[in-house]
Amino acid sequence: MERTLQSYIDSSFSFENERDLQSLLFHHALILMQNHGLQWQIHVQPRRYGSEPDLVLGGDEIFVEIKFSKRGTGGYTEALEKWKETINKLKKYKKNKPSSSCLFLAIDESNYLSQPDSQNYFNPTQNGLSGRWKLLSNNANLLIGEIQSSIKNKQ
Repeated sequence: MERTLQSYIDSSFSFENERDLQSLLFHHALILMQNHGLQWQIHVQPRRYGSEPDLVLGGDEIFVEIKFSKRGTGGYTEALEKWKETINKLKKYKKNKPSSSCLFLAIDESNYLSQPDSQNYFNPTQNGLSGRWKLLSNNANLLIGEIQSSIKNKQ
């Protein structure tokens, strides 16, 4: 994940949407597995527990959901609701596979979803995630959060 984010920071790769981020993350995961002689177990949008997570690594050990809020696109109230729906999907994966890690990767270029003073602030803790917003670049904030174990059986 670090190499994917570094590509963004270095401006060697520009994300236009979530699929761009998903593709680059998939690419770096393949390289990592190949370099360490690991079996390639990366699944893009497989059907799991009634939904399609963006990425699944291993035999359902890691579920990854990706969100990207591009600057100037608007619709932040709707985006916030979609992000919350995505968190509910992660909670469902955790409930069905308690030993899994369920990760939420979000980049906010809009600075509306990642700013506490915004009416559309996405608060990781209130949504059951560990992690906090961090500055990724001059124009974007990053959240890498994991569904907290203490809420794994809640829906």
